[in-house]
Amino acid sequence: MSALLELRGARLGRRRLLRAPCVLLSQIDLALSAGEIVALTGEIGPAATCLAGLMTGQAPPLAGTVLFEGTDLGRLPGHQWRRLRWRMAIWRSAAEAPLSPLSPAMAALEEQLDTLLPRLDPRHRAPRLLEALERAGVAPERALDQPASLSPNDRAALSLARALVTRPELLLAIDPFAQLDPSERASTLNRLLRMAGEGVAILLLTPDIGLAGHVAQRLGVLRAGRLVEYGMAEDLMLTPRHPYTQLLLNTRADPLGGNWSHPRPPAPLPPAEPVFLRPLRAPRVPADLVAEESPEAGAPAEEITEENAAENAEEPAGQASAASSSTETERTT
Repeated sequence: MSALLELRGARLGRRRLLRAPCVLLSQIDLALSAGEIVALTGEIGPAATCLAGLMTGQAPPLAGTVLFEGTDLGRLPGHQWRRLRWRMAIWRSAAEAPLSPLSPAMAALEEQLDTLLPRLDPRHRAPRLLEALERAGVAPERALDQPASLSPNDRAALSLARALVTRPELLLAIDPFAQLDPSERASTLNRLLRMAGEGVAILLLTPDIGLAGHVAQRLGVLRAGRLVEYGMAEDLMLTPRHPYTQLLLNTRADPLGGNWSHPRPPAPLPPAEPVFLRPLRAPRVPADLVAEESPEAGAPAEEITEENAAENAEEPAGQASAASSSTETERTT
């Protein structure tokens, strides 16, 4: 089966005016076919930014090759890019769902249709909206509510319905399990499997390696902008090779609650580059500002003996008797 999306040595990031480009992902090689789920886990923040910008046409690849059905996206003109845009969609988490707080949730689906399919026959708009809601598992009456009254699970489902309204062939799912409890995560996993069963190619980004390995056929681990390990999900979960993958497996959690334990202890991570710090030193005071030592300050302290202690004890008693005699003379006078 030919790959729907293929990355060959891709370098992704953003270009900057009069400055060197900011590279966030380097040497990325992966392929994604129709009806397949490929998951990327680990440090997914740069990947989410780059892949979302790549699919929307805002961040073309800096180097390498990115193919969509054999078409190089890096060399695609703008008018041809708009023809392919509706075939790709982004499913964001409940916290980042593109829903306006002042409009019903259905307005977000209608806006997606107007933007990507402006020439769609008006007679097909309502059936397309109802179809997207049904595929996402959302009741039509829930789409008429305000986003503030929706639960995180409903917001995630409506975000998926917005992505499916154009019937895309490629779906980028950016951490759809965020802010969901274990039961809601299970329903989200079922939605992913249902979409893959309908022939949609899904590229899943999640920091939870347990969820990624549970649903994906192939799995990749990202660290510092590089794909440190990539292969079949079952093999990678059972026999990890990279120390960072072993660390993720030892700290993973059960997607439906509880904890999993890995029988192998994690290997130590490779040491980071040493950072040399200069030791702190006391500030130097100029010689002309140093005060000359007085002879009294430099004189040695007098040793305390039994005679000195007795004299010091008699002095306060004598002073007290003199004070009492002076008060008595004042009274007699």
